[in-house]
Amino acid sequence: MGAGQKHVERIPEEWVEQVRRRVQAGRAFKEAVAEVFTANALLLAIAPDFDRSSYIGGDHLQETQAVTVRLAAEFLVHGSIESD
Repeated sequence: MGAGQKHVERIPEEWVEQVRRRVQAGRAFKEAVAEVFTANALLLAIAPDFDRSSYIGGDHLQETQAVTVRLAAEFLVHGSIESD
């Protein structure tokens, strides 16, 4: 973990399944967020005429981040993303 070293923590046997589920959920969330970021990057790449200066760094960025988190959470809960 820190400084390239692994950190091992022993947990009680009865916690194993719950911790395993949480770790799997965290990994799925991380993967879903990465997929949304990839989609956003692809969209920006295919829109060369888009004025990025008015989009990046303002309120739009916060809105995009909020939507990204909402979509990733929805993917974790439902296994898919519902269209609005």
